[in-house]
Amino acid sequence: MTPQVPRASSAPPPAPDVPLAAVPTTAASAHELSTPESAAQAWLARWCPFDYRAPFGESEQRAQTAMVPDAWTAWNAEINDRSRRSWDATVAARESARCTSPTAVISPEAPRTPHAVIVIVAATRVVSSTGATAYAETVTATRVVLRGADNLWRIGEATEGG
Repeated sequence: MTPQVPRASSAPPPAPDVPLAAVPTTAASAHELSTPESAAQAWLARWCPFDYRAPFGESEQRAQTAMVPDAWTAWNAEINDRSRRSWDATVAARESARCTSPTAVISPEAPRTPHAVIVIVAATRVVSSTGATAYAETVTATRVVLRGADNLWRIGEATEGG
């Protein structure tokens, strides 16, 4: 008798039991933008969750208040074909997601100045859809975070490494 070898599943693992954060509905506050880490957390907390019933680009719009204008211009979902394709797939699958509170750390290896640092920010996103098992994915971003003339920190461009 030939032993049966289990096949690797292409389905994502089931979602862990993790505490999910409320979805912020207000602009990032001065308190949230007071440090590079908290600015990155405010940005990801607004962008990470999504609901297929919401208008296209809603989560990106929530995150815009924690971004510098140049970064927003490059990241705006409304002008990004890849974002549109991803959103169309999300709507077709009827997926929604909530996220854990983000964690953030200034990259210890990266160069920094008093007005620019590189921050690594992450959260666990739990994605669900009707009739399917919820699954978790890690959302991680490495971004330049910039201090503005108002002394508040905001998300800049994505960067490689950390």
